[in-house]
Amino acid sequence: MKLTLYDLWNHLEEYHEDSYEVIYNILQCFIDNSEKILFSVQKEFVDDNCINKKFIQDKTVCVSSEWMYNFPISSLPAPEIVWFEVSNLEEIEKSLEIDYLFNCVIIKHGAEIRDAEYIINSNEDLEYNSLSIREKYKGNFANNVVPKLRKILVNDLEIVDKRNN
Repeated sequence: MKLTLYDLWNHLEEYHEDSYEVIYNILQCFIDNSEKILFSVQKEFVDDNCINKKFIQDKTVCVSSEWMYNFPISSLPAPEIVWFEVSNLEEIEKSLEIDYLFNCVIIKHGAEIRDAEYIINSNEDLEYNSLSIREKYKGNFANNVVPKLRKILVNDLEIVDKRNN
């Protein structure tokens, strides 16, 4: 895996999207006891006989029109987005079955979506899938998450720093 640190965002390439456990372990690096992971899905998808409708409804934290994706919105008004909490490997697996190109946020308990500590978007690139990671506070990712990633990915993580320190 290759992690590139930029001033405005971070990019994790080749994150083994075929391994739910690797994705789960990566996401666990972002949270502590005061934070939770919320995945998103457009409400119309859930309403249109989604096979995992009950799972999403049971885990729903809120519905909003906050656009947290890393691509431009294609229509106005913004579609309603269902944000649902996942907390273990089984729930991550189920969420990735809904959409392996996932979008999620890391928020503090009780916080609003727009106050996300991290926004993580999965991308389908030409040769591999990648994660785009944006942080609320500059430096939090490098200082708090990268050391945890180094621990779990040991020899499988190359870090390239392209920040203008």
